[in-house]
Amino acid sequence: MSSKRIAIAGLGAIGRSVARKLADGLPGLALSGIATRDRAKAQAWLDREAISCPLISLEDLPGNADLALECAPAEILDQICRPMLNAGKQVMILSASALLPRPDLVDLARARGGQVIVPTGALIGFDAVCAAAEGTISTVQMITRKPPAGPAGAPYLIANGISMDGLDSALYVFIRRCLVTGWHNDRIAVDWSQPASRVSAKRTSVLICVNAWLSRCTPTMILEIG
Repeated sequence: MSSKRIAIAGLGAIGRSVARKLADGLPGLALSGIATRDRAKAQAWLDREAISCPLISLEDLPGNADLALECAPAEILDQICRPMLNAGKQVMILSASALLPRPDLVDLARARGGQVIVPTGALIGFDAVCAAAEGTISTVQMITRKPPAGPAGAPYLIANGISMDGLDSALYVFIRRCLVTGWHNDRIAVDWSQPASRVSAKRTSVLICVNAWLSRCTPTMILEIG
């Protein structure tokens, strides 16, 4: 049986970790190419890691891969996805929130026989969401409560002049619908990927509360049925 060819788009921390795992050997999978902006830097890293892998362009992804793994800035998501989806191939998108304003990519996948894969990771309440979806989920409200040290320095807080210094109570710093989020994308990408499969993002809200009494993050999901 031939291995599925995996190409990585982006060679940051996540891309490098995946490249190492594939190079070490995973049953049924083979590292077939890496697309990255700085080829010289990428080649130097590959040489240090003793990984043999061709460096390719985004346009060459379909000819070198059965599945492209997006590990790049959300701004170039279209450039990664469109060549693969037009060729009827698979794309795994880690920047899940970047799909929110791009429903056309999902439409393209359907039209061309391609597939968009959004990894869910370790998310809260998955069994509860699946059970609730046996009926009709009207809205999803995801609440993340964090200790002050967690979100300190987040771009959204800085841009809006919100400081965690001296906080001695609970403060909601972010309340938005998923389609108009402005919080740090890594957080929203993880949060949104679960309810998106069960209810429209237009009916999914994200609330982030900073609580001075907490020592760890505590997520909650509230589903409205009916």
